Amino acid sequence: MINPKDISVVVQGINIKHQTKRCIKSIRKYLPGATIIFSTYKNHNVDGLDYDVLVESDDPGATKITKTLSNMTNRILVTSKAGLGAVKTKYVIRMRSDLIFTNSKILNDIAKQFPKRDKKYSIFKERVLFYSIFSRYQETLSPKFVIDRPFDLSDWLCFGLTEDVKDYYDCPLTNEPDFSLFYEKNTGFKILDKGATWKFPPEQWVGMNFFSRYFPECKMKDQLDYTLDKVQLSHILLANNVISVGFNEIGVYIQKKTYKKLSKNKDYLAADDWIHGIYLYPTFVKDYKRYCDESYKDYYNGEYFENLKEHFANHYKIVVRPFCRLKKIRHYIADIISCFWYGGAMIKYKIQNRKKRL
Repeated sequence: MINPKDISVVVQGINIKHQTKRCIKSIRKYLPGATIIFSTYKNHNVDGLDYDVLVESDDPGATKITKTLSNMTNRILVTSKAGLGAVKTKYVIRMRSDLIFTNSKILNDIAKQFPKRDKKYSIFKERVLFYSIFSRYQETLSPKFVIDRPFDLSDWLCFGLTEDVKDYYDCPLTNEPDFSLFYEKNTGFKILDKGATWKFPPEQWVGMNFFSRYFPECKMKDQLDYTLDKVQLSHILLANNVISVGFNEIGVYIQKKTYKKLSKNKDYLAADDWIHGIYLYPTFVKDYKRYCDESYKDYYNGEYFENLKEHFANHYKIVVRPFCRLKKIRHYIADIISCFWYGGAMIKYKIQNRKKRL
């Protein structure tokens, strides 16, 4: 296991009522000894927060796109970079301020469970864990419009070597408001009538810029500028550099009401139904087997577990078969009474019939 004293946790964002306090409290509980860095904006309320280091930055602002959606890309980048700049430990967790830990699974050094990597496509020194919620393979933008999302990794949480995570977030800021209103002003084409018109979603903007520094062919002009080659390259790069993890793997969920229930749901299929094309742990495992290690058996999830479950179910049915009738205890008791009643009636019949013959 990784010693939490070797970890800094950069909690990035604003102090959300109750949620950020609970977030930091959970870090103290499950990662004892870890350094907590709260990275936020100048003159922001931080009362009641139990952090070790406070980092304050100028607020770059956010561009409003719709009534309910603003582009927070620059806010995420500014506070993330500033917080990471204060890290002095070997490992770092960069996370949003409304996540919460429920256990210490993240210390299990999951990266060591996937040791094989193709040197040609390996960028990080060690694999970096990224949160599966809003890491995407695809996205449905309308009932008839599904697009691929190459290089799209969640900005909710990542965990890895500090030098790797710093390298990933060494990303240029967006040019506002042109970036946020790109599909409205530059092309006259809205991806959704009531949706985002940004050039890239925040997650893809950071991922695309990172991977294209090492593989220029990853460069995209906008979120629709992809080919099958780019999509496949994205799958290969992710399989060799990251691990997509969620509640089952690291025990972390989102406190925000909109996402709380499903972010802590252990059913992978439920998450996939909720967010089309989400990059879940089982998807990562399949790609790892395809691009890194064909002989890999997932002893924690996936095909190996399903195989064990099937064998267990078959033997379990045989073991419990004699006791199945006990589930319907009322019918079982009724049958016993009926046996006595009919048995008694038969004996009575025999006795009466014998008397008549005499």
